[in-house]
Amino acid sequence: MCTALYLIYGSPGLPDQPLGARLNAPDGSQRVEALVAKVETRLRDHPDDGRGWEVVAPVYLRQRRFADAANAFGKAARLLGETPQRLVDYGNALVLANNGLVVEPARKALEKALAADASLIRAHFWLAVAKEQNGQFVQAVEAWRKLLAKGKDSAPWRKAVEQRLAVAETKAGTRKDKPVTEVASGSDALKGPSQEEVAAAREMTATDRSAMIKQMVSGLAERLRSDGGSVDEWQRLVRSYMVLEDKQAAAKALSEARGAFKDDPKALAALASLATSLGI
Repeated sequence: MCTALYLIYGSPGLPDQPLGARLNAPDGSQRVEALVAKVETRLRDHPDDGRGWEVVAPVYLRQRRFADAANAFGKAARLLGETPQRLVDYGNALVLANNGLVVEPARKALEKALAADASLIRAHFWLAVAKEQNGQFVQAVEAWRKLLAKGKDSAPWRKAVEQRLAVAETKAGTRKDKPVTEVASGSDALKGPSQEEVAAAREMTATDRSAMIKQMVSGLAERLRSDGGSVDEWQRLVRSYMVLEDKQAAAKALSEARGAFKDDPKALAALASLATSLGI
């Protein structure tokens, strides 16, 4: 019976606790891994258990097993029915599994979700990103503006979306004040997530926070590697990777920064100080 999946036995004192609650309990990663292994064994024998796939999918997401999460969310939607939330979860996991690229199956799922529920912020966000990735900056501007109209001034994602709108407006040629290249030289530069943005992102769900920060960091890294930038910008990139708990990427960015400033002793000293403070 499917109920066997949700009443995993063998945990002292918790014989009847639902699987979803137990997978989310802060009892340590080893215990969660053991429970996930039991679920996976069950699903191998009962692959049509949609509830099982739906329960384990968000756990995969928290473990950053994005491809597994996309597979699980997709199976849950197929077996249990395509609700807007299931479609968004599937599309979001697909994007994360493809390093922030909104692939065609993700785009279709997100569009289908919005057709049924226009209030889904994650769907709006990724579809706007998709327009940017396709070079459709005029359409991206419109999408970012519509998303801002849906949120309150206190929405934790608002500042990040405003930044993306500014970049899209510049690329579309519709920005009326300073272009991004000029804005980027000031204190409010569009250089990736600031400490304030990171703090605001902590109020989001783990999945949304990771996706939002990762997307901004990716844009910053791409710009620095193609166009160069100041030592402060490179330092922000390194710190951002540390926020994402990707020490290897932080170390790589630090090495690239040192190469970019190999003839600047002052910049190299600043980078050395940063490396020491972050333990890289």
